[in-house]
Amino acid sequence: MPIQNVNVAFSLNWVRPNGISGPYCFGDRKDIRFDRNWDKKNVIYRWIKASTGEVAMVGETDRSLTRRADNYCSAKPGSFAGETNRKLYAEQAQLSLIGDHLYLEFVDQVPGYNLTDKRDRRFAEHYSLVS
Repeated sequence: MPIQNVNVAFSLNWVRPNGISGPYCFGDRKDIRFDRNWDKKNVIYRWIKASTGEVAMVGETDRSLTRRADNYCSAKPGSFAGETNRKLYAEQAQLSLIGDHLYLEFVDQVPGYNLTDKRDRRFAEHYSLVS
């Protein structure tokens, strides 16, 4: 039987959560009472440069979205934060010098993947990098 390539395309509906005073930007205050999305777990998330729409980073987490965002925002120089957290914090610091910022988006459903399963979540994270 000959091998046939099959391409399947589908789009992801990225959601931008709200902070207390409007759409969330890196470092803004947030509260689950203003947006229930902050309590979501098992998500794929990405940080976007506001001025260009360029994706700065993509990740996955089984923790709540608020806990994950807090980790990035607390990664000040000299903290015990991981290298990825410190890199994103440094990028936000550079962007703020030119009046720019990062904002957060997430998906909690990726067709064909069970995001409560760590292995599937990591595959879905990779898929979201190329889609």
